[in-house]
Amino acid sequence: MSLPDDLKKLADLRQNGVLTEQEFAEAKARVIASDAGVKRKKMMGWLLIVFGILMGILVLTGPSKTRNVSELLGTLTLPVIIVAVGCYYAGFIRKAI
Repeated sequence: MSLPDDLKKLADLRQNGVLTEQEFAEAKARVIASDAGVKRKKMMGWLLIVFGILMGILVLTGPSKTRNVSELLGTLTLPVIIVAVGCYYAGFIRKAI
């Protein structure tokens, strides 16, 4: 459910007498705080994705000394992991392996 849907549901419960004003205020604060936490987590995910991609570009375009495949894969491991963690936090990957 979205934040507006959750708030409407709480308002309906309050209006129908299921929740008191105090319970409504507490539940509303929890819903809003939870939504803000989800947004922060997604933003952190996007930042990690961008950082990992930029780091990978720097690795690939850095000083061009002769590298074999294993050295290149070794230097790209960290950027790939950072992007993968970013994808998880941003919500692109639903379940961690």
